[in-house]
Formats: sequence, structure tokens, C-alpha cells
Amino acid sequence: MPRSHRILLAGLLILAVPCLATAQIELQSTAEVETVTTGADGIPVTARTAAVKVVPGDEVIYTVHYRNSGTDHAEDVVITNPVPEHMHLLRTDGLQPGCTLVFSVDDGQSFDALSRLEITGNNGRPRPATAADCTHLRWVFERQLEPGEAGAVSYVAQLL
Repeated sequence: MPRSHRILLAGLLILAVPCLATAQIELQSTAEVETVTTGADGIPVTARTAAVKVVPGDEVIYTVHYRNSGTDHAEDVVITNPVPEHMHLLRTDGLQPGCTLVFSVDDGQSFDALSRLEITGNNGRPRPATAADCTHLRWVFERQLEPGEAGAVSYVAQLL
């Protein structure tokens, strides 16, 4: 019988449902900032470092690294990640083949393509949702994750 797993990892809700008993999904989450410096040769060098301290306006790259460390394939894997409080979603990166990304604007109660979501505007009328309105992201794998398969999904958000 398939099992459901809910894992709270560094403040991120990771949901993998259901997995075969011999499939094991390992997850590691990172929050990083990109810095650009000029090398000795005058060429810009981009580096990522842990987002230890951020100030309003800073962009943070959130990445969830996944790996099937089990001996069997994993089916119906879903990774759900809230956008942290006081952050606005800017963009998503690293969508994997066979994986669909859907969004929530209602604190994770429902998910759909961003282009199909609406919220109530300041005037009380519905308006199309934007990335900044998103409260959660969900990556849905429509394919199996093979034993040993690894990858990452990520998004960039800005501190308000």
C-alpha cells in the first residue's frame, strides 16, 4: 500500500505522495543570494552564498535538491514550498522534464497555472493573479523518479 509523507524542512513544507516502500526521497533546501564582484582581470564573477542576512530589496534563491536514494522508482512525487512571509515571488528556475509547476494564491488551499488564478483587487473586483500574489509553489512530477536520480527545483523571491 502506498504511503504518504509530509516533511517540514527548514520552514518549507515538502510533500511527497505516495512513494513505494523501497523508494526514498531525500530533500535538501538552500536559501542563497548572488553577488557579483570584479575579478583581478576586470571580468565580473558571480557567486552564490548562504542567505544569512538579507535586507529589503534583496533577492533570495530558494532551491530544493531532491534525490531518490531508494532501490525502487518513486511515483507521484510532489514538492510544495511556501513563499516565505514578507517575500514576493519574482521567478522560477530549473523546471525539470516531466514536471509541472502550479501556484497558489490562497495559502496553499488550491493550485493551478498562474495564468488561470485570480485574486480580489483593491477595488473589490477579481483581477488576474501575478507572481507577487503567490503564497505557495508546487512541483508535480508526472513521471517516476528512478533510483539514484537527483535534481533540483528553485525559485527567486525578493524581500519586501
